[in-house]
Amino acid sequence: MINHTITKQKIDYLYLSILEAKPEKHKHIVNDTLTSIYISPDGKDDSDCGAIGRPCFTIFKGDSKIRIGSNYVFYLLPGYYDYSNTTLYNLSDVNFTMIGVAGPKQTKIKLSSGGRFVVVVRSVFNCIGITFLNSFTPRSYNSFNTAPNFRNVYSRRAGVELTDFKLTIAPFKIRNSNATLINIYSFNNSIENFLASRKSEVAIINSTFQLNDHDSLFEANYCKFTIYQSKIFSNDISVLVSSNFSEINIISTSIYYNKCEQGFFFNTSAVTIYNCIISENVSIFGQLILATSYMNMANVIIKKNIGLGVTSILFHNFDSASNETIFSENISPVGSVIVNEARSFTILNTLFTGQTPIDTTSISIYGNGELFALNSVFHNLTGTCVTSDSQSIIVFSDVSFLKVQGKIVQSFGKGEVFFGSCIFEENTAFDHLIYLSNKVSAYCFNSRIISNKCASFFEINFESSLRGVNMIALNNFFQDALITGSNSFGISLQYSSFINNLGVYKGVIFQIDQSGSINITDSLFYGNKSPFGTFIYFRKIATRGWTECNNNFMRNTFNTNTASSSGALVYFEYNVTCPFICEECFESHNVATFGDLVNSEYWNFTVLAPNHTNTPQNFQVVITALDAFGNRVLGRNDVSFLVDEQCPNVNLTGIKTTILNSNGISIMYNLQLSGEPGTSCVLNFTSDPPSKTGPVYVNLTLDICTDDHKVVSYQSQLYCLKKGGISDIVKLIITSLMVVEFIIVIIAMIITIIYRNNRLIVHSNIIFLLTVLVGCLLLLGSIITSEITADITCILRNIIIPAGLFITSLSVIAKQIRLWSIRRQLNFQKKTLMKTSYFFKCFGILSIVPAIIISLNAIVSPLKPTDIINLNNHSVTHVCTSQHGVIYVIINLVYLVLLLLVSCVLIFLSRDYRSSPGTFNEPTYIAILIYNYLLLKQAVVLSMMKFIEEQEQQLDRNRDILMFYELYGNDEGKLNFANHNIFTPDTPSPSIQHGSGHINPPNDNNNLHNNNSIIINQYNKNISHGLPSPPNKSTSDSPSSIPSDTIQRVTNNHINNNNNNNHINHRNSIKDLDAIYGSMAFNNEEPMDSPFTKSLKSKFSASPDNLNTTNNNNNNNNETIPQRTSVSTPNSPVSNFRRTFALTKKKKNKK
Repeated sequence: MINHTITKQKIDYLYLSILEAKPEKHKHIVNDTLTSIYISPDGKDDSDCGAIGRPCFTIFKGDSKIRIGSNYVFYLLPGYYDYSNTTLYNLSDVNFTMIGVAGPKQTKIKLSSGGRFVVVVRSVFNCIGITFLNSFTPRSYNSFNTAPNFRNVYSRRAGVELTDFKLTIAPFKIRNSNATLINIYSFNNSIENFLASRKSEVAIINSTFQLNDHDSLFEANYCKFTIYQSKIFSNDISVLVSSNFSEINIISTSIYYNKCEQGFFFNTSAVTIYNCIISENVSIFGQLILATSYMNMANVIIKKNIGLGVTSILFHNFDSASNETIFSENISPVGSVIVNEARSFTILNTLFTGQTPIDTTSISIYGNGELFALNSVFHNLTGTCVTSDSQSIIVFSDVSFLKVQGKIVQSFGKGEVFFGSCIFEENTAFDHLIYLSNKVSAYCFNSRIISNKCASFFEINFESSLRGVNMIALNNFFQDALITGSNSFGISLQYSSFINNLGVYKGVIFQIDQSGSINITDSLFYGNKSPFGTFIYFRKIATRGWTECNNNFMRNTFNTNTASSSGALVYFEYNVTCPFICEECFESHNVATFGDLVNSEYWNFTVLAPNHTNTPQNFQVVITALDAFGNRVLGRNDVSFLVDEQCPNVNLTGIKTTILNSNGISIMYNLQLSGEPGTSCVLNFTSDPPSKTGPVYVNLTLDICTDDHKVVSYQSQLYCLKKGGISDIVKLIITSLMVVEFIIVIIAMIITIIYRNNRLIVHSNIIFLLTVLVGCLLLLGSIITSEITADITCILRNIIIPAGLFITSLSVIAKQIRLWSIRRQLNFQKKTLMKTSYFFKCFGILSIVPAIIISLNAIVSPLKPTDIINLNNHSVTHVCTSQHGVIYVIINLVYLVLLLLVSCVLIFLSRDYRSSPGTFNEPTYIAILIYNYLLLKQAVVLSMMKFIEEQEQQLDRNRDILMFYELYGNDEGKLNFANHNIFTPDTPSPSIQHGSGHINPPNDNNNLHNNNSIIINQYNKNISHGLPSPPNKSTSDSPSSIPSDTIQRVTNNHINNNNNNNHINHRNSIKDLDAIYGSMAFNNEEPMDSPFTKSLKSKFSASPDNLNTTNNNNNNNNETIPQRTSVSTPNSPVSNFRRTFALTKKKKNKK
């Protein structure tokens, strides 16, 4: 072992041995055994100089006086000596001492420009109390700013003897001599070397070297070289001390503020550094370079040094030791504070401390080096404490790592690391504190790991291993875990305790893949917390090929460990290659918020979905995420699911992507599958991250649409929608009613044709009636086209509905126009109200506009079958629609409404007219029909049926009046009692002679125009169908019961008319008389009369006053017709009417 101490006795002996040759008194004392020579800046070099009273100027002027074996002492008096032009002086085989009498501050020498001052050979040389300054000589190579490469310098100097000693330029050249420099001050010298020695013993004592620029301050070859209590600072030097095959002792010396390539270069030397300070130096290759040299360093403070190359302080490749040394705040950006390539480097009671602005490695070990750190401390460092990339051995015994910010140990390359009784406390790192890779074996015994913060404390991979015994890990904070392992690792722990540790992201104690082996026995795990797997977190295998799976867990205790997510003890991130089995273990109060004791990462999922659905019908899918053990994956939302169909002509819509909920279930809402009913489709469910067992496939069949549903395509989707529109029951009812109505209309048409010669039908015009019925048939036929939606039915509907509506309405409107025309022309009593030609003419004119509209609608915008889709109630209605059909409908309705409004006006103007026969009130019922067309089009047929029924009832009740009209009416419906066909078939009708009781034949030569004019004027003033008002009901039926005043008024009217016109038509008088009887018969109330009949009788009855027509020219004519007492002629009109009326009443009573 290296001696770690240098005794004070040895130092003192060395110092005394150096002073043996010196005179005991060297100030103002002349020794008889010594030759004393005085030197002064004011002295003169002559043959008599040298005495104190006559000093010399140069030291070596009196060289002729120096003899071999003699002792000489040169006393330099205070002052400045400029020896820049002096030459080199050689000393050989003498004892030579130079003493600055006043000390170095007052004794100053400027050396020659050649840089040489003295050469000492086989002598004893002492230089005391002198300052050497301001010397300049060219140098062989530059210093710090243009320094050569470290390896070049190393190869140049290592193991090379400076044999060409004569070429060395230095003020002091010592060879085979003893040289001592005491209290020397070297300042601002630019010389290749200050002192060069070979095979000598040199001591530099209590000296100072400042602001010098040298290649080498001291050079020692085969020497014993000592620097004691000196100061070397602020120099710009290539090498402070260069040695070859020498013993170097640096004691109690301060070295600081120097700029150099290497501070000290030792080649094949023994170096002792004791009680020194090496501070704030800047070097390229380090302050201490030891090549095949051993070093013993004790009680040294090395701080704030900067190394720009391999190292900042120490590089060595031979056994070395450091005892009670402090390394503080040293910086090596690209290297280390200490680079060790030695077989043994011992650190004893050493402190590495001090944060630096740049991460710095404290110790680097290369070339199978060994490091033994004993009783040392690494405190408050920034960077890496120890790193190794070779088969090195690193031993830490009773070492404390405190508040290290970085890595503690990095070891690569089949090395070994031992931790014995170590303390790791309050260290922090962004990644790993101890990193072991590439078959490194680590051993940790009786160590304490307390309150550290890092990603992991031990990272073990690539066939590296860790064995720990009696370890304690307490109150640590890990981002990954205390121990992480991968790629065929090996972990074995016994009798260890892990208490109150916290893992942030995954596990807390172990985070390993399943490629290595782990053996945990007889250990305690208490109060640890992490999101997953407080004991072991099995992560995915980083590199495939390792599946050793040799795990052993026995006699462990797990108590009060908590996983905030799942896996209270164990969690598998990926495949479960190595199952977890713990034998003879105790477990208590270990909980996981969203899991069990053992869980795994999301493994696969199940899908709950219907196996059939409608198209499209909303359905939902329930997805359950499971781990490898079949447990639900709880408390996570980082798993998403996607569904897609793998079917042609099938479209899937809805929420097809969903995220896992914290309860382990995800639901896809409002999914819709659209396709051809009866199609089977496979739904493909995938997840992200992918399921370990692959996608899940679900076969879903689209149900076939039922009979009441229909397949409809809408917005690229097929829908199975319920058929809308009229239900079958309603269709059946409507169809039944339509058939009934159709039959009724057909029957009406048949009846109309059969009874076409009936007066009522003839009066209304059979073509008109048939046309109205045909329009009704068309409207009824449109019901069929409405129930059946097809191309042909849509086309027919486009034509039939408006055609039927217009045919019916225009026929009635044409009839009303005719009624208004008759009302205007006062032409009432005709056989028919409207001729067929007039009807066709009027109907044709009115139909021009509808024909154009219908044609344009059918050609330009025809109705086409279209599905009206209502997704709110999931129904579809197949109807006929047109893009611009509503425009034509509006035009049709506007035209029809205009015509109907005009017809309403005409009806109002004709409201007092009662067409013949008297009860067929056409204007009123035409108004009803028009009202129906305007507001109740669908009730038109019912209105017509009601109209016909009411007319039949009225005709039945008023049969007597109709029979009266048949007896006394002419072809135009006018009453004509002079018609001879009424009374006798052979004789003409009698007429009443004025002023007599005889009835005369009719006179065709009478002025009918005047008579008719009188009658028209009477009707125009008071329309009453030519019937007089009936008498009271109590009045007798005989002609004699007619009041005489009535007959008188009638007679007077005729007389007045005859007087005004000079012609009297006697037939009119008789007609008026018989009209009175007809009116009496009409106004007789019968018990069976309906209220409507009664209203008609009261409405159409005429009072006697109504028959009193007065002429403006009858004021002077008061002639009256004599009262008619009786008419006894059997065939007279009155008798015939009475017989007919009585027979009618008898038949009616029988009924």
